[in-house]
Amino acid sequence: MLGPVRPAAVAVLDRAELPAALRAAVPGSAEHLAHALLDDPAVLGDPVALWAELADGAGAVGQLLEAIGARTDGRRVTVSC
Repeated sequence: MLGPVRPAAVAVLDRAELPAALRAAVPGSAEHLAHALLDDPAVLGDPVALWAELADGAGAVGQLLEAIGARTDGRRVTVSC
């Protein structure tokens, strides 16, 4: 299980760790990835590659979009891709 979201820690993680955790359904991974995307998507590298990688995981995109929705309380946000 992942601990609380820490922006500094998210920034230094290997780019593959969060998407892999989300695809493996690790509790808290969707929230961590949503935080990283909304805070500074550049830390995760190429957004097109990220979304394509997530599309390979069953339900991963839906979990991430749900976590983004929870963090934004329905406000309109732009996530690059």
